[in-house]
Amino acid sequence: MRTPTRRSHPVRSPRTWWLLVLVALPVWTACSTVGQPSPGGTDVLTEADLAEMINFTCYDAVRRLRPMWLQSRAARAAPIVVIDGTPQGQVELLRSFRAIDFSEIRHLEGPEATMRYGTGFAGGALVLTSKRSTR
Repeated sequence: MRTPTRRSHPVRSPRTWWLLVLVALPVWTACSTVGQPSPGGTDVLTEADLAEMINFTCYDAVRRLRPMWLQSRAARAAPIVVIDGTPQGQVELLRSFRAIDFSEIRHLEGPEATMRYGTGFAGGALVLTSKRSTR
């Protein structure tokens, strides 16, 4: 009569262990970067992005590259334009500036904009950093 062979637990086998590591590692690293904007991610237009917009206003550049930024997310609240740390006005103001005069355009959601600049930013903010201020 044969003695029954003992099978190892599936998680304890080396092959299963490596499979778990290969699956869990990307998930774990992705979770560790949640909430941290990547350089040049979807919340920022970099100087390189804006350099390609030679004949465009800031409004046109945002409309072409990140059109969702111009849409109101809160009831009757549009994003406020902030230039070099000073709130300036509504989104239509972006039509007055050339895109190549700025080193960065960053989008802030309503809660973050309100935390930084105070009340009145329920629709968020478009923060423009001029090349003049970065030199």
